[in-house]
Amino acid sequence: MLTPVTKVLRRQDGFLWTPTVTLSRKRAEQIILVGVIHIGLQEYYEKIQTYLNSLEERGFLVMTETIDRNQGNMVEKYGKVGEEYLLAINTFQMYIREHYSIWYQTAALTLRDSWISADTWTSNMEASPEDAQKMMAQRIAWFHDPEWLIRQMIEMSDNEIVQERATQTASVTERDKYAVSKFLEYVTNQPIVSFWGAYHLPGMIRLLEEGGFALNEDIGWDKALPILL
Repeated sequence: MLTPVTKVLRRQDGFLWTPTVTLSRKRAEQIILVGVIHIGLQEYYEKIQTYLNSLEERGFLVMTETIDRNQGNMVEKYGKVGEEYLLAINTFQMYIREHYSIWYQTAALTLRDSWISADTWTSNMEASPEDAQKMMAQRIAWFHDPEWLIRQMIEMSDNEIVQERATQTASVTERDKYAVSKFLEYVTNQPIVSFWGAYHLPGMIRLLEEGGFALNEDIGWDKALPILL
């Protein structure tokens, strides 16, 4: 029997809260999944940064969702689309800071060179520049309408959507499958902590439970974002 995660995001006291869950198999194999939202309070990302750094210092391998680590090379690799993408990100970041005092995840978290991507998007972008350009073009349109993008992120926390995504029958995406395959590749050698968009957690938990991992009942919650709109 798979364990349902009853909430992916929590609404409480005028804020969205994101979960951190721990799964274990046998004695030494441990995976911590840190669910995140991609815009949030500066102190929210500072807490996540401190947590990830401290676990790495304790011997955990940090594995991540798509890493935009090479933004400086985007113009060289992707031409005009890469240039427009960087400009759109920077404009969006400045807008949400000035109007709402919140941050965009890629600007708020410092990604260490030792962290490993567990996301198929990273390898796909490297393998197919055309797909990368399509993805960037889509995101440019999102970033150009920051009020719409903020509303989309907040509306995703509506209970009906959360409950549907977080049941035992939750859909498992290809990205979930790829990430879990990477977790299983490394977890026999060292414990893992991985941060992902919170809506990926149910699918990942389902796959890990099918692989013999047990979900710890204690779920941590972090105050991420004021419900602005």
